Amino acid sequence: MKKIVLFTLSFFVFSLLYLNYEVEASFLLNEDLHEGEEVVDFSIIKEIDVEDGIRSTPTNWRNLLDDAEEAYTIDRPTPKWEAVRKEYRGYTYSGWKNAGVSTQLGGVLRDTFVRKRSNTYSGDLKVKVKVLTALVKFNIEDSYERASSYSSKNLPDGNYRLQFREVYHTYKVKQEKKWGSRVLETRYVYPKKWTEHQYRVVKF
Repeated sequence: MKKIVLFTLSFFVFSLLYLNYEVEASFLLNEDLHEGEEVVDFSIIKEIDVEDGIRSTPTNWRNLLDDAEEAYTIDRPTPKWEAVRKEYRGYTYSGWKNAGVSTQLGGVLRDTFVRKRSNTYSGDLKVKVKVLTALVKFNIEDSYERASSYSSKNLPDGNYRLQFREVYHTYKVKQEKKWGSRVLETRYVYPKKWTEHQYRVVKF
């Protein structure tokens, strides 16, 4: 008998709760409807547990921010060095170097050698070598070796030393670091094109 009473009470309470739920749901569902409007269908889609085989993927905001930053970095202008002007500055010279030939008896000093001829530069190189090459019409990285010889005039008795130096055609190139049309910084580089060796005989 007690079981029947308990079942009846439980069913009654459940019915009241369900009815209340239906009334509340109906009230909330029909909230903000205008006159003449009505809801004709309504469903509750429950979330599916992970155990049921569907796992939601959390939003990775760090990845989204990184992707947005990368896209901005690609699209925005970045400062860039440009070679904007060249000016010929004439000849420049290396220091004098001993050719390894000397005499204490006078006569003729001869130097037969294989030496490297190399273009070079001084100053602050900011642009790429190919950019500089296009402007001055020679490559500062070019070098080669060639055999040659030199003979001095006939010298009187005495102590003599033979020396040589490198000679270059030299240019002054203006480089500008630009951000769009704005110049942020200026630097100069001095490309040097190898031209010749010069010799001298030094008496000591």
